[in-house]
Amino acid sequence: MSENNLHIVIGPAMANDLDAVVELHLRALEEELSKSAAASFRRIDRDRRLEIVAFFRDAMVSDHFCILTAQTQGEIIGFTLACQRSQLGESPESVGMINGAYVLPEYRGQGIASQLAHAALNWMRMRGLTAVELNATLGEHGVEGFWRKLGFEPLELVMIRKL
Repeated sequence: MSENNLHIVIGPAMANDLDAVVELHLRALEEELSKSAAASFRRIDRDRRLEIVAFFRDAMVSDHFCILTAQTQGEIIGFTLACQRSQLGESPESVGMINGAYVLPEYRGQGIASQLAHAALNWMRMRGLTAVELNATLGEHGVEGFWRKLGFEPLELVMIRKL
């Protein structure tokens, strides 16, 4: 897809976007798992899928979460999820969190993830948050560089091992 041919609209997810957002989230998880040594730890079974649907349904109607979508010609082609960390049972209240950004492979490299990230950062600024953390999978092509260009720096390393 050529960037010149696309009209991208970034905005909040609506209730009727739930299925598309969940499907994109599942695609993101599948891509992550296909590249990760942690694949054996994170399985997406029927129960996990139902938990994901319930989470996104609740997040869409919460003032404390922000699900943003990227759409072109009525199709959702990407999304990001942002929240205030205190909503995750953590503090301080002034810290926000971005849980990655996902764009369909055929639309990557056109600045869409950056648009989503900037919109999430603006949502946090408007809420008076003063810092932002994010979750991103190590080893994904270009992920660390993408977030570094947006001003993020690594803070900690989380490792996993099968017993």
